[in-house]
Amino acid sequence: AKPFIVSAPMDGVIAELNVLPNMVVKKGDILARFEDTSYRNEYDIAAEELAVSTARLRQAGLSAFVDDQSKRQLAVAKAEQDLSRTRQVYAADILSRTILRAPRDGLLIYTDVKDWIGRPVATGERIMEIADPSHIEIRLEAPIHDSAALIDKAPLKLFLDSDPLRPLSGELSRSSYYASAQPGGALAYEAYGDLSLEDNDLRPRIGTRGVAKIYGEKAPLAFWLARRPLTAIRQIFGA
Repeated sequence: AKPFIVSAPMDGVIAELNVLPNMVVKKGDILARFEDTSYRNEYDIAAEELAVSTARLRQAGLSAFVDDQSKRQLAVAKAEQDLSRTRQVYAADILSRTILRAPRDGLLIYTDVKDWIGRPVATGERIMEIADPSHIEIRLEAPIHDSAALIDKAPLKLFLDSDPLRPLSGELSRSSYYASAQPGGALAYEAYGDLSLEDNDLRPRIGTRGVAKIYGEKAPLAFWLARRPLTAIRQIFGA
């Protein structure tokens, strides 16, 4: 739930990824490296320009004691040194962005290493996410005829396909206002729920699928037994 989005800090090409998907990372860990050949060359050039401008300023300062012309050139040499230093700081900042570090602790989520190595990315483009494994959110596809049960804070139970005998409890957090087409082609409401996990052993893996039971308001048994037949009759006869 609420993962932290790790986006590209600059335009460039990803050279390598240092962490595999679904690994736990710590703040400051290196996640990826960008191609830095051109940026490193720019930094080296800026450093040489700063050295040259510093030498010119030193020479102008020594000559200013005996030459009035050198005194007038002293301010120009000082400005050139400041400009060269600014260029070096800028080049160093760009070079530091070629190393992408984890901004927080958590579980690293992205597709696959092969999908990103050698791929050009733009500034701000989403690359991966860092999630808190203790905060888990489930996504539900609720059929249209069961929309009455989509009430905020409604209790639910999740039966995972991998472990159907140990249901997980939780509550509904939100649901969509209108139905949308799902990958299978059917219309359904998208709903989301929060799980109440006390045992880490029961924590489901990201992407796990299953069946959820949402508990609605209490009603007489006869109403629920006759609800669908009455709905079908009304749809047929338009009553």
